[in-house]
Amino acid sequence: MLKPNRKRLSIDQDAAPGNRRGCLVTGAILGVLAGFIVGLFVIPPLINRYFADNPIQPGQPYEAENAVITLQKVSVVGEILEVELIIDAFSDWKPVHTDFTIKFSDDEVFEALPVDPKVPLTELTFLAGESRTLLLRFPRFDLTIYGAVLLLADEDAQFLFP
Repeated sequence: MLKPNRKRLSIDQDAAPGNRRGCLVTGAILGVLAGFIVGLFVIPPLINRYFADNPIQPGQPYEAENAVITLQKVSVVGEILEVELIIDAFSDWKPVHTDFTIKFSDDEVFEALPVDPKVPLTELTFLAGESRTLLLRFPRFDLTIYGAVLLLADEDAQFLFP
């Protein structure tokens, strides 16, 4: 009979499939680093672009759950910053003064002052169908209101100052 022309090859231990994990480890490390970079630098701008709050321009009405709110004007009277809103209530609504805050670009926040019984426009009770002016009063601060917004807590609304 004829002999087969086969050669027997010896398998090196260094070339064995069980010892070739260097590529997998390197790929895993690079994948984690790429995911970290994408998560840190790519995802936040995309979320801000598609899901960011659009600030409400002065004079533009905002339809909240209980009322339509329009920022009319901002003025300084003595040691008080006054913000005038026009409120058209759909249903009975009783916000509290801490629902209204001013936020600056450096994340400094000021809450509205409590209701002043001497100033009827500061009253925070609205009846269904009522339309009137609300005067919010804030303690005076360094009046650099560029970049400042009026925030309404329960609605996530941001009103830009005129």
